[in-house]
Amino acid sequence: MVRRTTDFGHFSDHVAHLIYNEGKIADVSLMEETKFTPSSWKVWKQKLIEKFSITGYDVIKDGMRRKFQAYYDKKEKQWGFVFLGLPDSNS
Repeated sequence: MVRRTTDFGHFSDHVAHLIYNEGKIADVSLMEETKFTPSSWKVWKQKLIEKFSITGYDVIKDGMRRKFQAYYDKKEKQWGFVFLGLPDSNS
């Protein structure tokens, strides 16, 4: 488990990549995966939503660098991601 209280940047990066690896993940499943309780998740979830709304993350797939952004779909109660821009083949 990633220590979430000492380095939020590292923690949010870890969570973004968890979302990327899953494609879509139910909110309750992400809460369990990151070892939160429902009461503590309520606070941390809002900070993750805020962070993800302003941050893109890099991933290399099939030799191409891609940037993605994680998001929370409140209606579906699921986390997901979208790719930003076109792939960069100069990786």
